[in-house]
Amino acid sequence: MTIKDTFSTPHESKTIQSESACIHDPASNSSMVITDSIPTEALLIGICTSDRHPTLSGRVKVEWTEGSGQKFSRWLPCLKGVEPSLHDRLLVSKPKNYPEGIVLGILDGFHPRSAPEKQTGPSMTLKRHESVCITSLNGEPLLKISMDKHGPVVQLMIDKVQLEFPGELRVSADSIGFLARKGEINLEASDDVIIKGETIALN
Repeated sequence: MTIKDTFSTPHESKTIQSESACIHDPASNSSMVITDSIPTEALLIGICTSDRHPTLSGRVKVEWTEGSGQKFSRWLPCLKGVEPSLHDRLLVSKPKNYPEGIVLGILDGFHPRSAPEKQTGPSMTLKRHESVCITSLNGEPLLKISMDKHGPVVQLMIDKVQLEFPGELRVSADSIGFLARKGEINLEASDDVIIKGETIALN
């Protein structure tokens, strides 16, 4: 079958043989046969009309209009790190030794983006008598997650722990308690220490 080259310039028109290939996606362990009419080394501007392929990872649906006004649409792979959102303008090209176009980048990176949907990742079910433990390379327990009658318990399993944050840290809960089983509680600040409450009880 022959098809009209849909990406030639307004002053060029040629007929090329359609190319087909089987593309395998390791992430989903699935394959698809693609037929693409994009001429080698062509560049085009398209619009992302869907940012999630139903089965293959790393592909978005791109729609473009050629000089005659005819519209075309293809599912195309993206370069690693390129994550288009719906309605983004995309730069697409086709290498010499690959049978379909590739999304190279996003033209309007400041385009307003909707918040990405949260995806459910791997999960694990724990019974009351079970726990999850993270260890070091030599088998030393570092962190343990378990359940008791009050809810989840997170335990750091080493004697001395230091938590550092580059910016601001805020802790929020209905109530907060600090317990030092042995020794004192030491609070230090390079500026004022402010305590606010309806009643401040000391001893």
